[in-house]
Amino acid sequence: MTRATVFVRTRSMTLLRANLRSSARRLWAAGAAVAVATAFVVAGLLLVESLVRTVTEEAESEAGGADLVIDSEWLID
Repeated sequence: MTRATVFVRTRSMTLLRANLRSSARRLWAAGAAVAVATAFVVAGLLLVESLVRTVTEEAESEAGGADLVIDSEWLID
């Protein structure tokens, strides 16, 4: 590693540390926004999966005692 490369890396790290110190509040706010958005996505996916499972179980329980079940899914395609 040359002396110029070491100087550039040292200067870059100094600049990075100074930026982190001066804008820590903004970075924390951005991180919190990402965490909240991720939580909403996860909650939405869990809610959809729960709804699908509930509807499927309800439909299967209604058709549980039937002698004949007609599947109309081919009509949709």
